[in-house]
Amino acid sequence: MFKTLIKNVCLKFGYHILRRFYYDFNADDSIKKIISYANINPKECIVFDVGANAGQSVNRFRNFLPEAKILSFEPYTPVFEILKEKEKKDKNLNCFNIGLGSKKRVFPFYRNPDSGSNSFYKINIYGDCFVLSNSTVAKKNHNKKTPKEVLEFNTKINVSVDTLDNICKKKSIKKIDILKIDTQGFEEEVLKGATNMLKNVFIIELEIIFSDIYKKSSKFGAIDSLLSYNGFNLWEISYIGKFATNKFSRINFIDVQYVNLNMLK
Repeated sequence: MFKTLIKNVCLKFGYHILRRFYYDFNADDSIKKIISYANINPKECIVFDVGANAGQSVNRFRNFLPEAKILSFEPYTPVFEILKEKEKKDKNLNCFNIGLGSKKRVFPFYRNPDSGSNSFYKINIYGDCFVLSNSTVAKKNHNKKTPKEVLEFNTKINVSVDTLDNICKKKSIKKIDILKIDTQGFEEEVLKGATNMLKNVFIIELEIIFSDIYKKSSKFGAIDSLLSYNGFNLWEISYIGKFATNKFSRINFIDVQYVNLNMLK
């Protein structure tokens, strides 16, 4: 309560308090304003949560979209089982133990000690980012909400992958109000599997990685070009994650929001 009071007082005078190295500009507030501006009924929203992990985003969306239909996708079974428990208590939540990509297939998936860094791409354990992300300062800021395991980095398993287009066709879904993608570098592949549906997606929120944490990851230019071609415009940079070091100031990743201007009009 005290922290909120201080933040609100600062906002009143035109200032915003930010945590060092991690600059949070309130993604939820941005989405609420877009939905309100477009006169969309929050009760009728359809949300796709791609890369759901244990359901952190489900909790987040339920704070301001309590009655929206949410479809969550998580390919790693142990954390999916945690996600599945939420489905039992939420009649408007559907969970799928699969990944989304550019085509339907069985695909290698790499597990890591922090399930939040699991990916279809291997972590680059010899890269600068791996060293910087495991410094003493950085570890204090590690994600505390994602389940942890004792295992080797890049432990390989195989998981099922489908496309967003296929899912929408099977479920007779004609439009998506919010498409959230957090797939640790696999975002472009998810978008490539949504070529038919993209014109009917209103808001896309995704993570873009600039570091060498993975041996391969989606590039900002490629994502921006793909979305621009389909009528989207970069609307908000809602989160900036920098390397937790005093030696330099460098971006590690950002969370961005795109809006389909054709649908907005």
